[in-house]
Amino acid sequence: RTAILDTEPPVIDAALLADTGISATDRVTSNAAIRGSVTDASSITSFVGGLDAMPLASFVTVLPTLSGTNFQLTRAQLEQILGGALVDGQHTLHLRAADDKGNTSAVYDFTFTLDTHSPTMIPPAVVNSGKTQRSRIDRIEFSLSEDLATTLLSSGLRLVRNGTDSTPLAT
Repeated sequence: RTAILDTEPPVIDAALLADTGISATDRVTSNAAIRGSVTDASSITSFVGGLDAMPLASFVTVLPTLSGTNFQLTRAQLEQILGGALVDGQHTLHLRAADDKGNTSAVYDFTFTLDTHSPTMIPPAVVNSGKTQRSRIDRIEFSLSEDLATTLLSSGLRLVRNGTDSTPLAT
């Protein structure tokens, strides 16, 4: 008879369910859902989480989110962990797991930025570089409240007149 001794702690990994920022890896999202895994040779008996400056003693159980080795935390579950509303800005999810052999992982930290607000235009927009011209618009210059992707597709821009009429700006 051979007994296998498990002395390794669980391994935790996490990622955004949908990284909606400029790149697929910048950890900026408008969807505060996190997925991941907890792997170990033994059964996981404890899986706890905290957010931001929450001390380890205040972490709450997230064991019910574990299905096999995978877990998913929704925005509502993250707000339950936090004990309040999850506002836009940078957040750090802290996770810790233990197995039935008494092995406990170090606290795993996953930092992400929640950004649920679209950029807004900062007035005034400058039409035709400030020159008066009534027959056509050659150039519109405007500033936005935050950085956008390096490429802004003109097919996604529309000119809205009086709040109702819209014209695509294809070129």
